Amino acid sequence: MDPEPESPGYLGYYAGFISRFLAFALDIVLTMFIIVATTWFFSITVTVFQLSRSWAALAARFPHLGAIVNRFINPVTGSIVALLFLFLYFAVSFTMLGQTPGKLLLGLRVLTVDGKRLPFWRSCIRVLAYILSAVVFFLGFLWVLVDDQRQAWHDKIAGTYVVYAWRARPDEHFLIEFIDRLRRLTSSRSIHSR
Repeated sequence: MDPEPESPGYLGYYAGFISRFLAFALDIVLTMFIIVATTWFFSITVTVFQLSRSWAALAARFPHLGAIVNRFINPVTGSIVALLFLFLYFAVSFTMLGQTPGKLLLGLRVLTVDGKRLPFWRSCIRVLAYILSAVVFFLGFLWVLVDDQRQAWHDKIAGTYVVYAWRARPDEHFLIEFIDRLRRLTSSRSIHSR
């Protein structure tokens, strides 16, 4: 008996909504973990080394320096830094690897419409376009469900596709076995019910 030719699987096929959503969720969890861990690290460092006392003494000695630094150390600045980190996380990942860590785990890759890796400027456009995709009840993200090429609005704006990057394929033997067991189970129930 000849061996079955290897199925090409999903390599290069447009990625669907569920896999894209899961990859994005993994990236958000990872980035939030990094932000929280970094904040915690700085908080512990300030406490352990009693930097607040040193800072108070320095600010008393140089009041203008204290006013300048206090202007930049506040929740608004922290939020801006966190947003900048998120922006760079996605833009640099798309440029350097063609995928974020979440997309890597799920076997997805972001490419230009001509199949090349994104230049940094196009990655930036794609990340900024996430805002447009999210603004109207996340309709831009849900657009993947109805688009033939599985492009969200941010993909259309940046001229990108998200494709499967490995030979992920369904286990047909498992599926056939599952269906056979289901048939046997339903047929045995119908026999016992008579």
